Amino acid sequence: MLEPELEALLLRIVPNLARDWSGASPEDLEELEERVELTGHDFPPFYRWFLSRLAGSVGALHPILRGFTAASVLEAYRTGSVDIGPTQFLIGRMPDALMPLDVYYDLAHPLRDDAIVLSAILDAGPESQISETFREWIAARAMIKFGVMTAPHQCFGAFVDPGRTAAAQLETVMTALGFTSPITTGPFCRLYERGDMTMVAKSTVKPENLGILIYEIGGPSVAAIRRLLGEIGRGTTLQVDADRWSTRSR
Repeated sequence: MLEPELEALLLRIVPNLARDWSGASPEDLEELEERVELTGHDFPPFYRWFLSRLAGSVGALHPILRGFTAASVLEAYRTGSVDIGPTQFLIGRMPDALMPLDVYYDLAHPLRDDAIVLSAILDAGPESQISETFREWIAARAMIKFGVMTAPHQCFGAFVDPGRTAAAQLETVMTALGFTSPITTGPFCRLYERGDMTMVAKSTVKPENLGILIYEIGGPSVAAIRRLLGEIGRGTTLQVDADRWSTRSR
């Protein structure tokens, strides 16, 4: 089971989460299970954990998961506003005035007790495979909001490897530099922490993207982040591009 990894991460970095989160009601959980059964595929174990912890109230994760409660998903199904493939299952909606997104499972592709996650602009498409698992998608977004963006300085860029081993190369050097990964991830997502530095590096799930990870780093100073990027460049054959810098608003 990988759920304890994510639970420990969220309880550590999200303010007051243990006080504020709550799971779906038994009735809503039963209805969601029945709707998943209609697809002819298994209920992902991770989604069951998510529903038991966060599908009633998401607490401070509201900016990330406000459209992912059981009530939100069931309302979409009950009003007939879900239009996705027969093996797909809606897990949330990301409201936006210009580009509202549907986020859903591809239940035909289970992985690590979870399943591939896709998104598409509501009623417009095309769909994109945004994460190998819902677990990684939540962890990455939480670490960006409560780690990267709360640091005094941020850098945004890309690691590029024509040999398509970006994740493996990054893992080797980050481990040597004393960073740890709070959850288990696949080759399209890498999450790292060390003291007062946080890195999220990910890409959409396509074979050609095995050679690129888009990163977001939060650290105590520009100098510290530059030093980290330099060490990654020297310790790997990755091309390190720093595209944008920002400073946390006070």
